[in-house]
Amino acid sequence: MKQRAIEPVPKHLINIKKIPGLQYLQADTQNGLRLGALTKIQEIKSFLPIRHRFPGLNQAAGILSTPQVRNIATIGGNLCNA
Repeated sequence: MKQRAIEPVPKHLINIKKIPGLQYLQADTQNGLRLGALTKIQEIKSFLPIRHRFPGLNQAAGILSTPQVRNIATIGGNLCNA
């Protein structure tokens, strides 16, 4: 929207940052890896189970932008932007 790539510009915008349950990061042998839409990229990069079991995801999170951006960027936002 900032780049005016969407025309016409939507009349309403919903902020999902305060919706409970959208920020989680879980890994176990029964359910595998679960990421909430509001999980920060830096959290993904730092999460030890991802480092060990999903090295490609860990590497991708590590090369995404700068540490400052990774601390505010979310997996859901990046997927929507892609």
